[in-house]
This record gives sequence, structure tokens and C-alpha cells, in this order.
Amino acid sequence: MGTDRKNWKIIKASSERNLKLFQVAEFIGMTAPTFNRSINGKRPFTIDEKRSLSKLFRIPQKKLFAADNENE
Repeated sequence: MGTDRKNWKIIKASSERNLKLFQVAEFIGMTAPTFNRSINGKRPFTIDEKRSLSKLFRIPQKKLFAADNENE
């Protein structure tokens, strides 16, 4: 019974995280799978997506995407 309870907590935490990712993706006008690929570095964010993320988190784009700025 203890493992069932532990697994439920893991499932609940991951579903809450996925819901938040989906909400962020929806806010900036992306689908959740596309947003996930961008986060993992498999697809670069467009300029509009970067601007929307910057507004959402209230962090300047240069700070939010510092790693991207170093590569340019």
C-alpha cells in the first residue's frame, strides 16, 4: 500500500507540472509538445515567443535567454 501512495504523489506532481507547462504554452501561443521541444533545446524559440515569455515571467529577454545570446 505504501508504494501506491508514493506513486500517486509522483503522478500528481508530474500532472501538475504538465498543466503549468500547458498553460504557459497556451499563453504564448504554442502547443504543449512544441513548447516542450523548445525547452529541451530541440527547437529554437521565435522572437515573438521569446517576447511573450519575457512578459509572462517579467524577466528581460537578455537575462531570460542569456545562453542564446552567448551563442550569437
